[in-house]
Amino acid sequence: MKYWIAASEENKLIFKSIQKIWESETSSNAIKLNARREEIWSAASRKKTSLRRRGSPAKSVLWAAVLTFFLIFSVIAFYYRANDEPPLVKTISWLKKENPAGQRSTHLLPDGTRVWLNAMSSLEYPEVFSDSIRRVKVTGEAYFDVTSNPIKPFIAEVMGIHVEALGTAFNVKNFSNESTRAVSLLEGRVRVSGFDKDQSYILDPGYEILMEKNTVDFQVQVIDFDASFGWKEGILMFNGDDFVTFKRSIERWFGVTMKVSGDPPTDWNIRAKYYNESLKNILRDISFNKNLDFEMVNKDLILKF
Repeated sequence: MKYWIAASEENKLIFKSIQKIWESETSSNAIKLNARREEIWSAASRKKTSLRRRGSPAKSVLWAAVLTFFLIFSVIAFYYRANDEPPLVKTISWLKKENPAGQRSTHLLPDGTRVWLNAMSSLEYPEVFSDSIRRVKVTGEAYFDVTSNPIKPFIAEVMGIHVEALGTAFNVKNFSNESTRAVSLLEGRVRVSGFDKDQSYILDPGYEILMEKNTVDFQVQVIDFDASFGWKEGILMFNGDDFVTFKRSIERWFGVTMKVSGDPPTDWNIRAKYYNESLKNILRDISFNKNLDFEMVNKDLILKF
């Protein structure tokens, strides 16, 4: 380029015209650059006409140089236009699945993890997991069969409790109207944290951790498969439950509202297991051992003692 500039006065005049416009554009946006590009083109055209009148033998070389400047300027203008536009930020949408009382469901997460969601429970998860972690949120009760991925941990947040797993099958239970939270592990390993800010517990297969709400107290015990996981197979189990727990379980399982007439016995302590049984058959069975009558009025279950 320097040889071309030194070749003649005309070349120097063209270069200075372009340089003057160029230097004025160091802070311009894409719109101004486009306008200046047209100004350069007009200036170059005038110089070309002048050279033709003078009969300069280097006019083809000069015109090639002008075209070179024009192309460079167009590239710069395109660069500014592209960089003036705000970057596209992809927002990840979260999906929410909710079950009312009396309804259970299964769901497949984006990574292939399968989830069984109990009645009166909800599950939230992103449409696409991030590159570093798989995070979901649960209320109520859910069973997870987690797809193994050692470099991308799976974390279930359950009302303040964090359950971290790699390739694991586990159950979480944390209903708002119950005083105890539970994490039950069928296979793999999980780290349970959040029940105490300075404490976590690594759970082994075949065990569950029970945590009292509003305290940091917990206990670890061997799981009873039907009691911990049976709900997803259609098993409704009562394990020495009092009447309040029985009432809550029936309402959640069948989606009814229980109304009580009279005084239920204080020594209710019911032990029973039902597999995909109807509400009427369960109540008939219990009525043989407990002195009660029952009737259904729409969604209201009335127990009479």
